[in-house]
Amino acid sequence: MRKITFIIYLCFFNGLVFSQTDSVDFNEENYSAEGFDVIGGKHLTLGGQITFLYQYHPVIKGAEYDGLSSVPKNSESELLSMATLNFLFKFWKNGEFVLSPELQLGNGIGNGKGMGAYPNALYGNPQIMPYILRAHYRHHFYLKNSFLKEYQFTAGRYALMEMFDMNPYASDPKKDFFNFAHTMLNAWDAAITAYGYTQGLAQTVKLKTSSASLSINTHNKEAGGPATDWNISQAYSVNLQLVKNFKLFTRSGKVRVLGFYNSYNGGDFLHYYKDTLTGISYFDSTHTYTNKVGAGVDISYELSEHSGLFLRYSQSDGLHEDYGYTQCDGSLNGGAMLGMKLINRPTDKLGICASLNTLTKGHQQFLKDGGLGFMLGDGTLNYAPESVFETFYLIDFNGHCFITFNYQYAHNIGYNSDRKNVHFLGIRLNLTL
Repeated sequence: MRKITFIIYLCFFNGLVFSQTDSVDFNEENYSAEGFDVIGGKHLTLGGQITFLYQYHPVIKGAEYDGLSSVPKNSESELLSMATLNFLFKFWKNGEFVLSPELQLGNGIGNGKGMGAYPNALYGNPQIMPYILRAHYRHHFYLKNSFLKEYQFTAGRYALMEMFDMNPYASDPKKDFFNFAHTMLNAWDAAITAYGYTQGLAQTVKLKTSSASLSINTHNKEAGGPATDWNISQAYSVNLQLVKNFKLFTRSGKVRVLGFYNSYNGGDFLHYYKDTLTGISYFDSTHTYTNKVGAGVDISYELSEHSGLFLRYSQSDGLHEDYGYTQCDGSLNGGAMLGMKLINRPTDKLGICASLNTLTKGHQQFLKDGGLGFMLGDGTLNYAPESVFETFYLIDFNGHCFITFNYQYAHNIGYNSDRKNVHFLGIRLNLTL
């Protein structure tokens, strides 16, 4: 019944009669400021970014043990590099095709595991071959004499988060905060592969002071993995976001409310077994397709041209295995982004953020019984909420070269008080071509 309802919805919107007005320039707001205007032409623009991110943590004092998926007790340093090219083809009025090959080399602290609020949101699944991050067509319909300003649809492969209105102060780990929990709604089990993309159809309707966006897309095949489950009759994700602009003390802000429904071939925390020889718990291998729901709210408020505040809260049902973004069932984070106008460097940025992340009882028990998720698995669990403080300073040299110094302090890493606390030091170089 749900599938029929959404098919009717899509047919309704695609069947509306729109009149196209004057075309407008390509809007980068949904593409993490990747830069598409380096080499410009009538039918093609080209841009991209190169990012290097180095992180280090000292010895974790007092950590009682390491598990199979823990941030290691011993000190560790890792360098991750990423290069993205963006081709934007404009074949006709108000339509564009985006193609973005990307290459990721190196690694992240703990090989991408050990925390729900993982300290490096660029980490995916490093390999020696490039992959396609985006390959989609988008069309804009601009409206005359209507309360609707624009309708747009996108079809193909895309980064799921970019199909929605993103927080301008905390959404791009290439330019702002490093941590998973400070990049998006942390309990949104986004149906994305390890590389951050999915395939499907996304639509946005923009009104004068509000908008609505819907994405129906594929689901990944395994938890945290790089492959897509092409059994689309059972493996799919539906994501809906509603956005409302507001004014407060003459300044602008936005409230974004997002809900998701995932159907996928994952386990649940009521059906798993423990191997008595290894002490590791596994999900029942006979499980069938299950579902997960959740929602979150994301608020941003402008203080000045380069400064703002933000607050996020998200919650999933926490009954089933996490599959996409990270292992987290509830999350609260907030912070500020401040431009350095006082020292005559308005495009430099000082960022401050803190988060609190939680797991449900079932999720806790699974980990306590030696369960392994795609991000967590210390062998046992003395549960405590995981919290992170993060701050950074970004130096903008010329609008194309950015160096960021980052510090994070994580408390109860892996939601485990036995694992204690850890400091992360990082430096990032971003070159926007």
